[in-house]
Amino acid sequence: MRKIGYAFAGIVIFAALLVVTSRLLIPVLDKHRADFEVWASSFLEMPVKIEEARVSWYQYYPVITLNSVTILDKTSQQPILQIEKLRVSFSIPQSIWHWQPIISRIMVSGVDVNLYEKPNGEIAVQGFPAIAGSDKPYTAESKLADIITWLGQQPRLMLRNANLSYVDKLGKKRYLTLFNINFANDGDRHTVKGKVLLRQDKPTELTAQIEWFGNSSDINAIDADIYFDVAGFSLSQWLKGMTLQDWQLKSGVSNARVWATWRKGVFTQVQSTFEAYDLSLYSVFDKSTHKILRFSGDVGWKRKGDTYIIAGDDVFIDLPNHLWPSSN
Repeated sequence: MRKIGYAFAGIVIFAALLVVTSRLLIPVLDKHRADFEVWASSFLEMPVKIEEARVSWYQYYPVITLNSVTILDKTSQQPILQIEKLRVSFSIPQSIWHWQPIISRIMVSGVDVNLYEKPNGEIAVQGFPAIAGSDKPYTAESKLADIITWLGQQPRLMLRNANLSYVDKLGKKRYLTLFNINFANDGDRHTVKGKVLLRQDKPTELTAQIEWFGNSSDINAIDADIYFDVAGFSLSQWLKGMTLQDWQLKSGVSNARVWATWRKGVFTQVQSTFEAYDLSLYSVFDKSTHKILRFSGDVGWKRKGDTYIIAGDDVFIDLPNHLWPSSN
C-alpha cells in the first residue's frame, strides 16, 4: 500500500511540475534537440532529424511533440520520409513502476507517402515533403514490408491526415487519405481500424477494420478477419483496366459492406451486401456495351477444398428493358 501511495503522489507532483514548467522548458528543449533525435531514432528504429521538440500534457498523459521530423535511410542517410508532427505519449504508472519512460501511444500527423509497385511485384515506399519549401519527392526508398513490421510492433499508433499515392507497375495511380487510422498490437494479435478518404471525382469515405494474428510482415503466415463499408465507390475509377472473362467495367458507382476471412495466404470466405448503379460493361469478345441500371443483393463466396461455393439472396438486376427476377 505504501508503494502505491508513493506512486500516486509521484504522479500528482510530476503532472503539476509538467504543466507549470512546460512553457519555460522551450529554450532548454531546443538546446537538447540532438538528444531528442537520438531518443526518437531509438524507438523509431530509423535515423531521425527534427526541427523542434515540445513538452505538454494531454488528459492523463505527458506528451513529447516533435515537429518537422525527417526520417533517414539507415545506409545512405538520405531522407525517405517527412512528418509534420509526431506526438509521443507516456504511461505514468508504468514508467514509475519500471523506472524508465514507457510509451503508451504514438500519433503521426501530416505525412505524404508514395507507394509504387516494381516490375518484380515488390512494393517500395518513398516519402514526400509534407512541409512547405519543396515539392520534389525524395528519391530514397524503403520496403513496404519493413514499414509494416514496424507498425506491427507499436502498442498503439494513430495516423492522422496521411496522404498516400499508389502507382502500380503499369503506371496507374490511385490516391487516398488516411485521416483517422488506429493500430493496436499485443504480441501476435494486431488490429487496425479507422476511416480512409478515397480521392476520386466525388471523394468518399471508407470505414475499415482488420484484425490479424501472426507475423504481420508475412501475409502468407497470418489469419485475418476483414470488414469494410463504403458508399459512393467509383467502380470505373478504381477498377479501371481490369478484365474478367473478357468483360471490362467502364462506369458505375457502388455502396457495399464486405466481410472477408483470410487464412494462410488465401481468402476462404467473403460475404457482401451491395448496391451498384449505372453500370456499363464492355465485352472485349464482340466489342459491345451493355447497361445495367441497378444491381444489388447479398452474395457470399466460400472456399471448400479445391472448389468454390457461391450463394446469393435478394439479388436484383434492373436492365434497360426488363427486370430480373421478373416483378410478376
